[in-house]
Amino acid sequence: MGSEESSRVVIPRNFRLLEELERGEKGIGDGTVSYGMDDADDVYMQSWTGTIIGPPNTVHEGRIYQLKLFCGKDYPDKPPNVKFQTRINMSCVNLETGAVEPRFFPILADWQRQYTMEDILLQLKKDMMSPQNRKLAQPPEGNEDEVEIEDQNVLLKHVLFFDRNKDGLIYISETFEGLRAIGCGILLSSVAAIFINLGLSRKTRPGKPFSLHFPIEVKNIQLAKHGSDSGVYDKEGRFVPSKFEGIFAKHAQSNSNALTSKELNTFIKSNREPKDYGGWVNSYVDWKILYMLCKDKNGLENQDQNVLLKHVLFFDRNKDGIIYPSETFEGFRAIGCGILLSSVAAIFINLGLSRKTRPGKPFSLHFPIEVKNIHMAKHSSDSGVYDKEGRFVPSKFEGIFAKHARSNSNALTAEELDAFIKSNREPKDYGGWLAGYVEWKILYILCKDKNGMLHKDTIRAAYDGSLFERMAKEKASKKQK
Repeated sequence: MGSEESSRVVIPRNFRLLEELERGEKGIGDGTVSYGMDDADDVYMQSWTGTIIGPPNTVHEGRIYQLKLFCGKDYPDKPPNVKFQTRINMSCVNLETGAVEPRFFPILADWQRQYTMEDILLQLKKDMMSPQNRKLAQPPEGNEDEVEIEDQNVLLKHVLFFDRNKDGLIYISETFEGLRAIGCGILLSSVAAIFINLGLSRKTRPGKPFSLHFPIEVKNIQLAKHGSDSGVYDKEGRFVPSKFEGIFAKHAQSNSNALTSKELNTFIKSNREPKDYGGWVNSYVDWKILYMLCKDKNGLENQDQNVLLKHVLFFDRNKDGIIYPSETFEGFRAIGCGILLSSVAAIFINLGLSRKTRPGKPFSLHFPIEVKNIHMAKHSSDSGVYDKEGRFVPSKFEGIFAKHARSNSNALTAEELDAFIKSNREPKDYGGWLAGYVEWKILYILCKDKNGMLHKDTIRAAYDGSLFERMAKEKASKKQK
């Protein structure tokens, strides 16, 4: 009886963590894996740092990977949260956030109380040597901390629209013109233009003389980031995914992908820093203008109001709201497609979409596509990532990889892509089958990496159209060389 009772003794959480700390300080095996407390003053022993030196004879050889492990109050009954601080491409790691995803990492998915942080780190090192990970192309070294990959300065992109003549300076007249272009009235545009330029000009022009033109220097826009904000832009203007997702995790109660007016107000108030009255006003004005312009008919402000519209805007080469076959051809050529493919795609796309986007209008031999109605041309047998209004549906996008990405959680092989395309097919919808197949195959041919993988961030960029701009710039820079 005594031995049976002793076998059931549960070591308290802090005692268990003290044991792990002592073992970590002594070192593990050959020294290629180590861990310790992140903050010696943390009485709850929650935050830990781990290090893995990449194993030999793999793409990871010689690399040093830093990780964060967070042991919550339920540890060791529940596993810690594990996140790579160093960029890594690995089948169980989310390429965007660096988080180790339990569904792809059995030791976390099937966690048992006797498992330790040491077990996690050793298993991660072992997984680096597995066939699916040992040769995976890796991101450049030196990108640590917040794992924002594709957009180095999203704040810069945020304001570039208002630099109407692309000279690197935004004058009051350009701010006014930009606000008018997105649908603001004359009075609002006038007041906002004066308010914005007077507030940001001095901050973005350090060391330069005062100017009555109140220009904003685009390259220094991060210097003008106001207080009492959401933190979605860091101090360098980079996008912080965890902060963005946190907005909806904390405040979106009625719809996980949208904010009501009341939820938006609560969110704005939650960001307020004590006595930062200027920041309060700036934040309130920013968000209220966005809400007024972009709320849907139910009064919801969505994460992505009409991403399908963004997806096609690249092909409206002269920005007149109409896409002709010649513009479709020019767009395909700009992103690297050959003359034959560009010609066929232009004919196929414009003939197929023109009538759908021009309801009630007479037939035209020019086969124009009306950009504002592009959601009407959404074909069936698709992924569902765009809803019927053209808005982005995050759960559908994530579902692509949850269901089909087997060899790498953040990328699709050719075979996995084929399986995904087939899974979307509706019975006897041959037109939809063809459209879906052609779209995805062109994307795969143009954007697969050297290992034949089509990456998640590339697909996301294709959905919002930013991929096309990037590809066009890359092709143009190659021509100049």
